[in-house]
Amino acid sequence: MNFHKTYFKMEVQMIKEIKTALILFIAIAAFGIVGLVPGHASEPKHGGNLVFIASPLFGLDIHKELIHPGIQCLSNIHNSLLTYDEKGHIIPDLAMSWKISSDEKVYTFKLHDNVYFHNGRKMTSADVKYSIARIINPANGSPRMDTLWVIEKIDTPDDYTVKFTLKQPFAPFLAYIANPWAGIVAKENVEDGSILKHPIGTGPFKFKEMLSGSYVLMEKNSKYFKPGLPYLDTIKQQMEKGVSPVVAALRSKKCDITNRSGGGIVQNLKKMKNIHTYKTPPLQYSSMLFNNTKTPFDNPKVRLAISYAIDRQEVIDAGMMGIGHLTAPVPEGLLGDFAMPVSQLAGYNHNYEKGKALLKEAGYADGLTMKLLTTSDFSDYMIMCQIIQDQLKNIGIKVEIVSMEWGAFIGTIFQTEGYDAFLLEIAPVALDPDMYLYRLFHSKGIWNARKFNDSVVDQLLEKGRLVSDPGKRKQIYRDLQSRMADIGAAIWLLRININWATQPWVKGTVFNPMVAKFESTWLDK
Repeated sequence: MNFHKTYFKMEVQMIKEIKTALILFIAIAAFGIVGLVPGHASEPKHGGNLVFIASPLFGLDIHKELIHPGIQCLSNIHNSLLTYDEKGHIIPDLAMSWKISSDEKVYTFKLHDNVYFHNGRKMTSADVKYSIARIINPANGSPRMDTLWVIEKIDTPDDYTVKFTLKQPFAPFLAYIANPWAGIVAKENVEDGSILKHPIGTGPFKFKEMLSGSYVLMEKNSKYFKPGLPYLDTIKQQMEKGVSPVVAALRSKKCDITNRSGGGIVQNLKKMKNIHTYKTPPLQYSSMLFNNTKTPFDNPKVRLAISYAIDRQEVIDAGMMGIGHLTAPVPEGLLGDFAMPVSQLAGYNHNYEKGKALLKEAGYADGLTMKLLTTSDFSDYMIMCQIIQDQLKNIGIKVEIVSMEWGAFIGTIFQTEGYDAFLLEIAPVALDPDMYLYRLFHSKGIWNARKFNDSVVDQLLEKGRLVSDPGKRKQIYRDLQSRMADIGAAIWLLRININWATQPWVKGTVFNPMVAKFESTWLDK
């Protein structure tokens, strides 16, 4: 369980790094700051030093680092076999091509033959095998091993071919392989321990130095396998915790690009001209999850009563200053049209009388009490909890809000004591519906410490992993969302966008839903 706590803590820490970027959505709507697909007013230029402001990062091992600023940094140093484009499509990276066997259990990748690690050694299929095997080996403690557990065998027929044999068909396989945390590492970099201080990859930029808590400096990889790239000489990923330094850096033009903002950013953006903003598909969500080991929250009628009693739009308007929109369990921004229209989901049509009737049917006509857990680290969590507290009293539910500091909060939700429900925001970690639901709602899911268990949900989650046909898979996840809403598996509240702000001279950046890709970035100045 200690591993699970650490695993969850690392991943949800991304939320801290992303949350401060959310207010940019207001700027887009209120002040007409237009988010455009990166344009090319003129031909790309070589040279220049990019200053990127992000939150602090904590580690340099791509297979273990899950906090967003770390992944953002390391995605410039490493490549994966595949990657995502700005719309979330899976595209080649280190692999030139791939094919899938007719039984959907063997994936064969053909690699580029001109890829070199930053230490000058040529990359081969042996490095791919080593890297992926490292992720799935429990002894190495990668918090992503559960996503690639399905690999049974890795073969390397030649230096530029790698073949994965799976235990069973696994529809999300390519989506997981395309994530930046599946980066290819150099064995010698791992085995001598230097990956912790000086990572060596094949990416467009080489690690140069890091001043802890201050910055990471990366320099151009002149032997990058993609012709003509990168354009930039260096990237300095500067770490800032507060809003004021970011605003000051944007205003003084000492910052070229950031995904950081916060209180007061809208007023400051009003005074700044020519700042460009970019929206990525809305993938993360805020939700309330129940402790299913506690009576009466193991009762679907009680959970559904709570769903009807919560006015989600009021939570968005009052709790999040209008940022966001009603959301289904699967992100609307995910390719494949998996998301169910919220109008077709039970519990979304706010109705106090329906909530009271369901409570009465469940045997709680006189009401009940609920201990709602939140964290003191995020002020908007508390505001949302207070709004929910006020709403639920209208159907006879008395809510006690328990606020904890972040570490205690994470520790508590990985137990079955100390709460009846908790409020949490989950950041995007993979572009497939499996990642959003299996871990949290399968009876054996690695995040399911609260013991949610429904046989229909389990069956649909397992089926969604096996079926590759897009139409059939879409229907499976739509049926799954209907089932989850019908039994109040959780209360999905809202989704918001991750946004980026850049100076007008920053060109060519690919803002995919996971990270910003700087290999094609250039400065028009």
